[in-house]
Amino acid sequence: MIIDFHVHIFPDEIANKAISTLAEKCKVPPETNGTAEDTLSKMKEWGIDKAVCLNIATKPTQQRKINSFMVETASDKFIPFGTFHPQSETALEEISFIKSSGIKGIKLHPDYQNFYINEKQCFPYYSLMEELNLPLIVHSGYDVGIGCPIRCTPYMLSQVAKAFPRLKIIAAHFGGNGLWHDAADLLGDLDNVYFDTAFPCNLDSQTAKMVVRKKGAERVLFGSDCPWSSPRKIIDLIDSIDLSAEEKDLIFQKNAINLLSL
Repeated sequence: MIIDFHVHIFPDEIANKAISTLAEKCKVPPETNGTAEDTLSKMKEWGIDKAVCLNIATKPTQQRKINSFMVETASDKFIPFGTFHPQSETALEEISFIKSSGIKGIKLHPDYQNFYINEKQCFPYYSLMEELNLPLIVHSGYDVGIGCPIRCTPYMLSQVAKAFPRLKIIAAHFGGNGLWHDAADLLGDLDNVYFDTAFPCNLDSQTAKMVVRKKGAERVLFGSDCPWSSPRKIIDLIDSIDLSAEEKDLIFQKNAINLLSL
């Protein structure tokens, strides 16, 4: 079984506009049209059995609508993650709603949500997520559609991870897109931090191997960032690394199963 821990889908009525806007901003052609139906079809083609579905609230007013959509997407194929906006007056209530709705975790993207991951105003949110055992997946490193400043560096994320040692954090893009040596050095030995393998720009197999070795295969989750990358491309990257069958099994499925109690 292969579980893709980093997949984006959108409601049918906005999928076309959302995908077109993001594709233009990032200059990356999409692999799906962003709908659940097309994503499921492509998953079957790519050999992906389950997908962790991610979305973010770019405005405080969007969080409940997005989370309700994520609840609706839950199935034997789709594992929903919710979101909240750090500037929302009801962010804490939204985190509680996410937990009570059966959503498995939370996705944040500091660049698109315009905050820094280590801002002290966010600490009450992390404390509640830690208490409720809600894993946090966060975009880490450079974003091709936003550029600088980088609002979640490995150093910033290490501050959060150390302040909340029971909060399970997934640092997307091999720990920090474009900042892989920092990610390996600063996050590699933190047991509550996982890396996902989603769409690492210009990451060569030797650097990928270094990152996985420093983090340990038991803390790496397969992810593609679909529709911005085909899972097959990321599978090929992982296959190019000198990993044992047991290590690949951890990355492709077992770590996700254990982390989310599937």
